[in-house]
Amino acid sequence: AELQLNFQKRRGHGSLSVIHPKFSGVQGEALDVSARWSGDV
Repeated sequence: AELQLNFQKRRGHGSLSVIHPKFSGVQGEALDVSARWSGDV
């Protein structure tokens, strides 16, 4: 829950790139999400 709030507060894809690599299973999804956030922002 804390990570979710942190992401919403930062509103940036930088934190995703830094935090998500720790989750090897979500690495691919992190790239897709960061790309979406970049386009949205």
